[in-house]
Amino acid sequence: MPPSILRTATLYNNTWRPTALPHVTTPTTHFPSRYCPNARHIVTTETAPKINLNIRPLPPKTSDPLRILFCGSDHFSCASLSALHNLHKAEPQLIESIDVLVRPGKKSGRGLKRIAVGPLFHLASELNLPLHQRDTFTGWKLPLPGRVTDNKTGKTTIFPHPNPAVTQRPHHSFNLLIAVSFGLFVPPRILNGLKYGGLNIHPSLLPDLRGPAPIQWALLLNRTHTGCTLQTLHPTSFDRGAILLQTPLPGVPIPPDSTTNDLLTTLATEGANMLVQGLRNNLHVPPLEPLPPPPAISALGAPFERRDAPKITKVDLAIDWSSELWGRDQKIFPNGQWTASDLARRYRAVGGAGGAGGTSTRPRGLWAYAFTVSQPIEQRLIFEDIEAVPCPPALREAVATIVKIKLAGGDGRDAAPPSFPADVGNVVFGYQPDAAVPEQQFRVPMMVEEEGTSVVMPIRVPYRVVDGVVEVVDGDDDAAGGECNAVRVRRVKVEGQASEEASRALKPFWEKNVIAEDVAVLEYAVDVIAKRVD
Repeated sequence: MPPSILRTATLYNNTWRPTALPHVTTPTTHFPSRYCPNARHIVTTETAPKINLNIRPLPPKTSDPLRILFCGSDHFSCASLSALHNLHKAEPQLIESIDVLVRPGKKSGRGLKRIAVGPLFHLASELNLPLHQRDTFTGWKLPLPGRVTDNKTGKTTIFPHPNPAVTQRPHHSFNLLIAVSFGLFVPPRILNGLKYGGLNIHPSLLPDLRGPAPIQWALLLNRTHTGCTLQTLHPTSFDRGAILLQTPLPGVPIPPDSTTNDLLTTLATEGANMLVQGLRNNLHVPPLEPLPPPPAISALGAPFERRDAPKITKVDLAIDWSSELWGRDQKIFPNGQWTASDLARRYRAVGGAGGAGGTSTRPRGLWAYAFTVSQPIEQRLIFEDIEAVPCPPALREAVATIVKIKLAGGDGRDAAPPSFPADVGNVVFGYQPDAAVPEQQFRVPMMVEEEGTSVVMPIRVPYRVVDGVVEVVDGDDDAAGGECNAVRVRRVKVEGQASEEASRALKPFWEKNVIAEDVAVLEYAVDVIAKRVD
């Protein structure tokens, strides 16, 4: 009998639990496709067997009034704190008090004169909750609930509890720690001092996407579904605690063109509701009842393979013109090369606002080095708005010209048309995937769109060679596979300067008035801009 059947057949909290599974009869009972107040396993619309159970009543689980130390930082953790605060007001017999722990603000802005604090700091202040600030647990002894000591002055402030009877019980300590998007490891010394240990909401279907960036990697891996997990805090490792509750399979759908912020908003609500349900059902009360991990199902990706979700770094934001780094991941790029849709997805995952982690509302962007035309100075360009689009006819014509001349190997004098359209030029990018290899250069044609602000660059425009003649495949052709084969960039920031419309920002890097004879002698990134399909 699979563990999942046992879980779905078991009622929790105050009813019964099977002690044995003597035999199984014909499946007749249907179970819901979402978790419900009385059951907490991952369930699907499959039928569950009718089980002949030898059962005995078990005493209901009960919890002491919870004195919670909530640890978090960002918008994802704000949803959970808001839900806990509402639960505290609605059911004070379940939650006696909530204190909040955040990491100290960091200096930011010009001259580093401003202290930037995260969203959870502001929310805790608005809710008038006791607010502690620590960047390490080393040397810190947990205070009593409602007592906040200033790290600089050593002065302790006592927050009065709405219930005077609670204020008069100073000997009661925290009995549960909840960490949601906190970023600091909670040591065993702290967890062992809490009656109910620690809980965590993780925005993935653990053990899939363990790590600090599960939302970003769900998008990068082109997952179709994801979810949330309520787990215990492990004494030695991140994201390896006992799974107490989890989004039912196949999970939460990820709509096409989702951004990190879109998915974060959805999962923040999912996780907050899950946390409330877990506390109401006393899942934190020993003995704990871990769920089995979910199976590897095709609904999470094709093929689905459990992956880690490491921190997003500057390298992940660099456009890999050579495909030497991105192309190594055959699960993301089966052909070893990325497409326009892949680049746009990467922007939505890690380049948009909040995509690389943190709480900034300004896009991080994807970046690349490029060379100015007047004198070859290399500068970093940050693309702040990227989307996949069909390649415009004028740009497809330029790609066809480049491919024809490069395949023919001539001087370009007989090429038709003899020059690029007036709104098409080149930009030369530099890329060095590894410090041990020399920098490579990639010349890419681009076109300024009619509105005069956005630019479009071709990405692996399909072409075929028929009887020695190069034919660029139209986007509606079956050989194009329905893929967008260009990306539109609306804004670009030259490092050290303000963000501008893409056409204006790229002017110093724009090779204009390109003729066919120029194409013959210039090196182009043909493997980036074109793809042979015959």
